[in-house]
Parts: sequence; structure tokens; C-alpha cells
Amino acid sequence: MLTGPMRDELSIELLELADDFARAASESAVWAAATLHGRVLLGADCALVLRRGVATDPDYTAFSPVFVPAGAGHVSGFQAVASLTGRGLVAAPPPGTPGAAPFRPLFEAVSGLAPGGVVYAPLNLQEVLLLIYRDEQPRLERLGWVLLDALSVQASAALERVRAVERVAELSLRDVLTGVGNRRLLEVVLERSFPRALRGEALAVVVIRPAVGAGEHPEGVDVMAARRLQPHVRESDVLARFSEGVFVVVLHGCEGSGVELFVKRVSAELPGAGLRVVTAQADSRCETAGELLATALAQPLPVSSH
Repeated sequence: MLTGPMRDELSIELLELADDFARAASESAVWAAATLHGRVLLGADCALVLRRGVATDPDYTAFSPVFVPAGAGHVSGFQAVASLTGRGLVAAPPPGTPGAAPFRPLFEAVSGLAPGGVVYAPLNLQEVLLLIYRDEQPRLERLGWVLLDALSVQASAALERVRAVERVAELSLRDVLTGVGNRRLLEVVLERSFPRALRGEALAVVVIRPAVGAGEHPEGVDVMAARRLQPHVRESDVLARFSEGVFVVVLHGCEGSGVELFVKRVSAELPGAGLRVVTAQADSRCETAGELLATALAQPLPVSSH
């Protein structure tokens, strides 16, 4: 039976838990809240979040830490188990293990830690919150299991919300037809890159209009063009479909011969495509990212030769 002060303290902890999950805006924020409150509410010495490999992966039963809070290194028992392989915890399921118990192999792999013990709470079918007790095998009372369940449910819901928001954000910046960036992504990138270009960082905007042959459908040509352009775009650059038949590539830190080489590769990949290159440094009349993009789009596109 909880006394008045204990009940008040627990209520405050639960409110803080709910507030932390409600304010979490990223996966790491959710994991940080889950591990923090796992330690505070349930008295664990350490809390980790582990993720299992995907079902198509040969290491489907390999669990690797995805969030290890500061101070986790002192749990030598877990570190010893995790270091048995270079991938993390590997828990081979016994023959006939039911699919409804996806974390049973993991629990069996770490349940023999001595001294100490573990309690785990699945957050979904891939991730699990692992609470580690250093000195003795934990014996949670009924209230402890209720709190663990509440923690797991709220963390799971917060992860779903954060990932849903991330998916929506990603879709809002991606062209549905081709999968490359869309006009909105292009505008966002240029707004961030243009000020650096004014301070001297190389920035080039390449406008590409793929040629549409007789009998070809413009959307089909755009899909083909996006597929052919992607291998030539570096991770630091951005490829976007501005509109039907018009692609724009933003080249960061690329000037002179680098830009020429990119244009040659595009010309070889898309014979007959119209190409135009505009750099922030060369056209000092552009005072904003929008003006730079408008300048690049407004100029006629010479047809490349191959």
C-alpha cells in the first residue's frame, strides 16, 4: 500500500513520463525518455534499447543496441555478453519457438547474467527496452509490472507518432512519381545553401530537361531520367523534379571542372536533354535563393550533344 507522499511522488513521475513522451520529436528522444524513466520508476541500474534484425536478414535473432545512455558501460555483465559477437547480442531461437514470442530468445540469452538480472519490455516487434539490475535478480511487485506496462505502451505509441510524422515529412519532400526530391525540397535546400554561397562556398544549379521522343509519355520519360540521374548525384548534392519534364540538381562545393564533368555525364546519360548551369558566384545579381532558381529556369536550355 502506497503512503500519501509515495503516491504523490509516483504521480509526479508518471506525469513527467507522459509529458516527456508527448514532447518527444525524434526516435532518440523517445528512447532517452524510456531509458530514463525505466531507471527512475523501476530502480534499474541501466536501461538500453535493442533492435532485432529484420526478418529477411540472416541475423534475424541478432539484437544490437540502438540507444545506450551515458553510464551504461559499468554494467559489465551485459557488455560481456554483447562482446561475444561483433554484432551485438545473438540469441538463437530453440526449435519450435512460437512466432508470438519474438523476444524469448533474447530473454534466455541474458537471463543468466550473474551477478544481476534483467527485465525487458517489448516496444514493438523489432525493438525492446532492456532494464538491467547489477546486484540481484529483480523481483518486481505487481505495481512494478503495471508501471513497466505503462512505460512500454507510452513509448510504443510515441515511437509510432514520431515515425508517422517523419514519414509524412519525407513524403512532403519527395516526388511521388519518381521518388527523387520535389520542388519543396529544392526550395528548402537552396534557402539553406544560398547564404553560404554568398560567403564564397561553391554552389551550382543545373537545370535538366530530358528529351521526349515521338510516342514517349512525358511521365515515363521523367521516371527513366530520374533513374539514370541518381547514380551521378553525390550524397552532398540534391536531385529534384521541379515539374513535369524539368529536373534540377544542386551541386554543393562543386565548381569549374567538377561541374563540367557532371554536365558531360548527364549529356551521355540523357542524349538530347536540355541543360543549363547557373552558379551563385557567376550571377551576382541574384540576391536570394529564389532569384537564383528563377534565373536558372528562365533561361533557354541548350540541347546537349552526345
